[in-house]
Amino acid sequence: MSGGTKSKAKRNPEKQGKDCNRTETDSMQERVEDGEQETTDSLHAGLNSISKQIQEFRSELKVELGTFKDKLKTQMKHELEEFKEDINQKITLTTQEIKEQNAKVETTLSRVEEMECWSSETDGLLQEFIQEHKKMIDKLTDLESRFRRNNLRIFGVPEDEEKGSVTQFVEELMRRELGIDADCQIQRVHRALAPKPKADQPPRAIVVNFLQYSMKEMVLSKAWSKKIITIGERRIFFDHDYPSAVVQQRKSYVKAKKILKEAGIRFQTPFTKIRVHWNNGVKTYNDAKEVEKDLRDRGY
Repeated sequence: MSGGTKSKAKRNPEKQGKDCNRTETDSMQERVEDGEQETTDSLHAGLNSISKQIQEFRSELKVELGTFKDKLKTQMKHELEEFKEDINQKITLTTQEIKEQNAKVETTLSRVEEMECWSSETDGLLQEFIQEHKKMIDKLTDLESRFRRNNLRIFGVPEDEEKGSVTQFVEELMRRELGIDADCQIQRVHRALAPKPKADQPPRAIVVNFLQYSMKEMVLSKAWSKKIITIGERRIFFDHDYPSAVVQQRKSYVKAKKILKEAGIRFQTPFTKIRVHWNNGVKTYNDAKEVEKDLRDRGY
């Protein structure tokens, strides 16, 4: 039997090799499967650990977020309360300021109303005062004119021409130029009360005061009748001694008088007025602007 078995083995060597290889392969496969199982178990364990860590992290994060949320709510609530308190304080202050401003506005309006009433009353009084003031000025001018009614002025006499006594110079001038031999009854003679002018400026007028108004009028009449009176080569003029306000008023007619002279229209200047003899009648003006406007309207 043993011989038979050996011979059988000798007869199938390939089969025996295949069986051996299959056993080794199975063994290796088992080892591989065991390794794979170990790896799988390890991966599962790792994943479980990671999942556990993630759950723990989520729990911790949830707790921290809850804490942060509570802190944030508390902080925001505190800040909102402070902001609300600050706003309330500002609103209170603003309200108080508005009340104060309203009180000031009411006071101001009341004062404005009082001022308007006072202004209205004052305006009426002022108008009355202006009218009264004008009347007083007119009366003063009239009184001054009456005070000067015995005076006349001589314009154009060079400075220092009198060479000593002004009274004697005037008396000789009247005898020489106007042919007056009688006593002129001169009371005072002097240069106009102003600083002595420079050489290139017009000389001061000579003021002559007569005892009698009629004598002054006679002298003026003779001087105006002669028209041209000279001292050397300089022409001199005789006129009334007007107050300064009247002089300014008469000076305002200079432009109008020049136009009237060039146009050959007769005119007169009594005191503060100007009387123009138009072709259609005589018209008297109290203001230079009126006569100038009339001249423009008439084409002059």
